Amino acid sequence: MSVATESVPVLAIAPAENTGIVFPPAMEARFRPGLVAVYDEMLAREDVIALLCFGSAPRGEAKPKSDLDVCALTHGTEYWKRSRVVNGVEVQLQVGPLQHWRGDIEKGNPAMTEAFATGEMLFDRTGEATALKRDSEERFRAGPPELGPLRIERLRYMLTNILVDLEDMTEDSLEARVLAGFLVLEALRFWCAAQRFWSQRKPTVMVRQLQGRDASLAAKLESFYASTSPAQAVAFTDAVLEGVGGRLYELSTNPEPIPG
Repeated sequence: MSVATESVPVLAIAPAENTGIVFPPAMEARFRPGLVAVYDEMLAREDVIALLCFGSAPRGEAKPKSDLDVCALTHGTEYWKRSRVVNGVEVQLQVGPLQHWRGDIEKGNPAMTEAFATGEMLFDRTGEATALKRDSEERFRAGPPELGPLRIERLRYMLTNILVDLEDMTEDSLEARVLAGFLVLEALRFWCAAQRFWSQRKPTVMVRQLQGRDASLAAKLESFYASTSPAQAVAFTDAVLEGVGGRLYELSTNPEPIPG
């Protein structure tokens, strides 16, 4: 599968009055010109079987600088991306095989699962993309795959090693503060995965999930970000690890074959 990227100059496009798009109800008007441009272009291509708009824009959660995310599905073998600005809005387009997206979703990819589950299908010539969207919605409601015992042990061991490295550094050093920030983010990702939450790629979403589920742990996170103190990072990470058995200093895995 080949991958290509393309940067296109800023375009100024007037909103189309007779477009065949049914715009997502919650989408702000500023996103419409960019969506029309992509819709018309992809609809004219015979290789494109479906078009999905996803992300914060169709959900009505966009911020002033949010971009517009669109995914075009094909039966081909190539994958490519393009970014361009239309009437002041950055439009991110991904084009690739339907099987590529299906494979990511079946593997539990959080970004793709959420994109198809919460996105808006703009057109679907074969019905396959709509079926994949329904499957994604079911997977999204069920939550991400549960972490197995070995995966939990590996993550405990990884966090323990970072904790040990951090505790061996001078408390007020730049290196300690940088590592503390990395440690807290990894611990937060681990907590979200253990709780079977989606959207683990977005720190803002992870923080909201933590605040809604565990006020005591959220307070420790807030204490770290108020001070960026390595000691607070250690306290937060140890609190996360307490829920899964604490620090893990030794790890042994079974032999695994190397692909290829």
